[in-house]
Amino acid sequence: MAQHQTGETVHLPLSKLVMSRDNPRKTKPNTADDLLVASIRSRGLLQNLGVRPSETSAGKYEVRYGGRRLAALRLLTKEGHFTKAQEFPCRIVPSDDAAASEEALAENIVREALSPIDDFEAFAKLDALGLSVEEIAKRFGATERAVRQRLSLGQAALCVRKALREGEISLDIAKLFAGCPDLARQERVFKAIDEGGHFSAHSVRKMLYENAVSSSDAIVKFVTLDAYEAAGGTVERDLFSDEAHLTDLELLASLRDAKLAEEVERLTADGWSWVEAHEGYAYDLMHGFDRIYGKIIEKSPEEQAERVKLEEELDVLLEKNADAEDWSDADSERYDAIEERLDDLRDVERAFTAEQKAVAGCILYPSNDGVTVHEGLVRKEDRKKVRALTAGDTDAGESGASGGADLDGDDDDAPKAAPGYGLGLRSDLAVYKAQALQAALADTPETAILMHQFILVRRIFGPVFALPHGTTLQANKADLRVERGELGETTAAALLDHAERALRTDIFDGAGLIGSWSAFKALEADERDSLVAFAVAMTVESMSSAATLTALVAHEMDLNIRDYWKPTGESFFARIKKDQLIAFLKETVGGDVAAKLSKDFKAKKSELVDLCDGLIHDTTPVDAKHRDALDDWAPAGMAFAAPDPDDDDIDVDDVGEDDAPGADPKIDPGEDPANDEIAA
Repeated sequence: MAQHQTGETVHLPLSKLVMSRDNPRKTKPNTADDLLVASIRSRGLLQNLGVRPSETSAGKYEVRYGGRRLAALRLLTKEGHFTKAQEFPCRIVPSDDAAASEEALAENIVREALSPIDDFEAFAKLDALGLSVEEIAKRFGATERAVRQRLSLGQAALCVRKALREGEISLDIAKLFAGCPDLARQERVFKAIDEGGHFSAHSVRKMLYENAVSSSDAIVKFVTLDAYEAAGGTVERDLFSDEAHLTDLELLASLRDAKLAEEVERLTADGWSWVEAHEGYAYDLMHGFDRIYGKIIEKSPEEQAERVKLEEELDVLLEKNADAEDWSDADSERYDAIEERLDDLRDVERAFTAEQKAVAGCILYPSNDGVTVHEGLVRKEDRKKVRALTAGDTDAGESGASGGADLDGDDDDAPKAAPGYGLGLRSDLAVYKAQALQAALADTPETAILMHQFILVRRIFGPVFALPHGTTLQANKADLRVERGELGETTAAALLDHAERALRTDIFDGAGLIGSWSAFKALEADERDSLVAFAVAMTVESMSSAATLTALVAHEMDLNIRDYWKPTGESFFARIKKDQLIAFLKETVGGDVAAKLSKDFKAKKSELVDLCDGLIHDTTPVDAKHRDALDDWAPAGMAFAAPDPDDDDIDVDDVGEDDAPGADPKIDPGEDPANDEIAA
């Protein structure tokens, strides 16, 4: 074998190259690197292999570094890209073991990989040179989607790429910007957020698509993306997720209205007395209606048998994976498929008679399932017709019963005038607290059941009692209403709606006392617990006092009001004074930032209301420290504080004005006389 000098470049065929046992890469991939194979196929071997004569195999050279390249060359030769006689450039490394090992290690760790943005911009240059996405993908062994993602990042707005290069934003935030095809919008949103100093995924996404509707929205599920596009609607698709954004809001609304009109026409033709279509769900949408129920359509014997079989298979899957950290793909897919089919099999279908439809109606609205229809709703003016319809039916008396209501408008437990927020605002805040506790109780059966048991025992042994027919225990659904804002748009409302949809209320459909009692006993324990928890939750009244059982329960549950409700411009900020708005700003974002955002506190009240609303809802960006303060803030009196032990003998009816929320506030409370009829 010829003598070689260290550092000399020689050209050798693959037949003379063997992998050295001293190569620093001890962990080797099972196959050749796809990206490296594509690169060598496209541009040849760009970096020499490091070799030295083998001491054990005459005529052979050991590869001290470049093992991945050697594997790629062998694969390409096997594929016929190179001939077996093809020679490749190799660099002779030192014969001294220590020096050779040092050089091999340096070759692997000293080189610096391209930064992500340099990588993305390099792809963008290839696109600028005229290479197609398909050609780039082949050269680098990547999918066409991956190439498009790199191109979008490499062609993002200059300010976005600069911020990514300098570490001012994360790669995930850069992807959100790059996913938007409008460079001008990218730049505008980036600059707007940059002035506030805090980039969050929520704020970036919300500002980029403030004039668009997500494909995951209920209205799109109802209209369908295919129908929208077929009508000529424009769509912006995100390369980094499966989400799309629909930008023609007028077209989307017209398609929704047209489809709702079709549903109204269908249900009217089906014989319903009236049909109402709404743009979306609201918590109080069905407030004030009684309800009648059609006869349950029994599942076929085949469907019943299928349900039993699938439930047994589900139990087997759950038991099999009880101690597993991760489920296998096959088990996960099977679990999802079973759950989806069981949802269909568990769905209760009802058949209404023509006479029932003639005295009742329907409410429908778009939902994630397409459209939700509530059938059998009875208006107040039709109650007599329902009674006449059910006259003589001794087993139907309970199906149309309605909860108690305060029809004369008097409320002995309403919060009295006291120092603090204005009376109207205090009343609304107390309702929001009650709704929050309802949502928490509905999700915590053990606490709700304990509360229910306590009420029963106290009714038997305490001073308060009632005498409803058949039992001395009574529970009425609380009638929660607010003067301003939307009770149906809170987080608590969404949680309650989700909980209610999962309840086994079908046991009361068309059944009288005997049938519903038998069905209730036959339920699984968790199904009964959920029904009881939700029923107890629905009894929670406006929380205008800390000296109540509900206040004590809420405190012991360690609830945070912000998990269930947040103040809005309409429900709160527009109803307090300007100096209170400024105090809120100083308390949450600090004096300097507050002054900057409010034009040195000279902004109009309407501007301050919008500013406060934007800060709470994260549409006005701030740094992380101030964001935490905003996320934790709640109006005075909204915390679920511990009741005063001195008030242990006070019942709800004895609460006086000093117990109203608003005492000892963090900021000077008081409702703006210009925005409410009553001010403190």
